[in-house]
Amino acid sequence: LFGVPVFATAVAGKVISDIDTVMLTYFRSLEEVGVYNVVLPSAEMFFFFSVTIGEVIFPLVVELWIKKDLKRLGEGVRLLYRYAFALIIPPALAVIAFSPFLIRLFFGEKYIMGALALQILMVGVLFFVVAGLNLNIIAATGRPKAVAKIIILAALTNILVNLFLIPRFGIEGAAFATSLSYLVILIMSTIQLRKYIPLEIPGISWLKILFASGIFMGTLYFLVA
Repeated sequence: LFGVPVFATAVAGKVISDIDTVMLTYFRSLEEVGVYNVVLPSAEMFFFFSVTIGEVIFPLVVELWIKKDLKRLGEGVRLLYRYAFALIIPPALAVIAFSPFLIRLFFGEKYIMGALALQILMVGVLFFVVAGLNLNIIAATGRPKAVAKIIILAALTNILVNLFLIPRFGIEGAAFATSLSYLVILIMSTIQLRKYIPLEIPGISWLKILFASGIFMGTLYFLVA
C-alpha cells in the first residue's frame, strides 16, 4: 500500500520530464527536439538543490512528526523555505539573464534558439525547488498517496497543455507546460501540507530576496551589455 503510490509518483514524474520530447518529435522538427534536449537537462541540473536538501530533512521530519512536535516542525519548514529560496534565486536569475550567452558558451551558436525556453524552464525550477521540499515533507508524514495524486494531476496538466501549445509554439510551449506543471505541484503540495502542519509562508522574505537579486542582476546585465 505504501509502495504503489511511490511507484505511481515515479511514473508520473517521468511523464512530466519526458512527454515534452515525445510530443515535440511528433509535432515539430527534430532540430527543435535536439535543442530542447539541451535546455531541459540544463535547467533540471538545479533540481539537486531540493533533492539534496530533501534527503537530509526526510528523517528529521519523520522524527518530529512521530513526536507530534508540530510547532518545531512548522518553524523548521518556514526557515527551510526562506533559505532554500535564497540559495536558488541568484544562480537561477543569472541563467535567466544570461541564457543566450551561456548556451552559446557551452553548446554553440546552433542552440541559441533555445534561450527563451531555458528562461521559461528556470522559472519552473524556482517553483519546483520549494515544491520538491513539500513533497518530501508530505511523504515523510506517511502520506505517499497524497504525493502521488499531486504528481499525477501535474502530469495530466502537462500533457493537456503540451497538446495545445507545442503545435503552435514548439519548444517554448513545451517549456511553459513543464513550468506550469511545477507550479501546480507547488500550489497543491502547499495546500496539502498546511492541512497537517501549522505553516507560515515567508512571502515577504521571498519578495525581498527577489527584489534584491533582481536589482543586482539588472545592474550586472546593464554593465555587461
